[in-house]
Amino acid sequence: MMQPLIPLIEQIGPQWKAYFIEDFIHFFYTVFYTFIDILLQTNFYIKILSF
Repeated sequence: MMQPLIPLIEQIGPQWKAYFIEDFIHFFYTVFYTFIDILLQTNFYIKILSF
C-alpha cells in the first residue's frame, strides 16, 4: 500500500513534506491544548463543587 506513495512523495518534493509536517504539528498542538483546556475546566468545576 505504501510502496506507490513513496515515489509520488519524492516527485512532489520537500515542499509537500514541509506542508504535511506543518499541518500535522498544528493539528497535534490543537488537540493537545484542547485536551489540557478541557482537563483544566473540569478540574476547575470539581474544585467549585467540592467547596
